[in-house]
Amino acid sequence: DHPAVIKRRFTSVLIVSGLSPLFVWTWRQFTGVRTGPALLSLMGIRFEGLIPAIILPLMLTMVRSRSQLDSGLTLLEF
Repeated sequence: DHPAVIKRRFTSVLIVSGLSPLFVWTWRQFTGVRTGPALLSLMGIRFEGLIPAIILPLMLTMVRSRSQLDSGLTLLEF
């Protein structure tokens, strides 16, 4: 949990995430595989279902935070 370790991990993930589209594109070019889906779709990034993917986790977090807040308030009242 040292800040230097966290920065190094963040940097590593950023570099790998930035280079992965290049590797997928290169694989498509050299193998001659012509797929219907676009590059982002091959990497698992899709725009259909984006709204539920954003809203549902947010709602679950709000419900959980609210229940923790309520349980904390009842403890303080007694």
